[in-house]
Amino acid sequence: MFSSLRILEARDARRGGGVDVRFDLSSKEGSPRHGGPRIRCPKCGWEPDRESRWWCTCLHSWNTFDTAGRCPGCGHQWMDTCCLRCHQWSPHRDWYEDEPEA
Repeated sequence: MFSSLRILEARDARRGGGVDVRFDLSSKEGSPRHGGPRIRCPKCGWEPDRESRWWCTCLHSWNTFDTAGRCPGCGHQWMDTCCLRCHQWSPHRDWYEDEPEA
């Protein structure tokens, strides 16, 4: 049944990470998806859209950038994120790119 599932969120703070990614998600304006930094893969430049989904090891599916890498199903904080296009892993915080100042 689950043979076609791709578990794409894996490495976490228990594997040597130590930086906690935090964003104020109390309003849409404070969210990284609305008026925040540009989100793109640091390896290939792919930009996820609203419909992009990652799987947690608890089998919850969600857009990891809506919650800054925290699984809403089990509360696990992912420190690394796998690109759905190039399948390379990068620290979750490296996906957020500040807009250049005008």
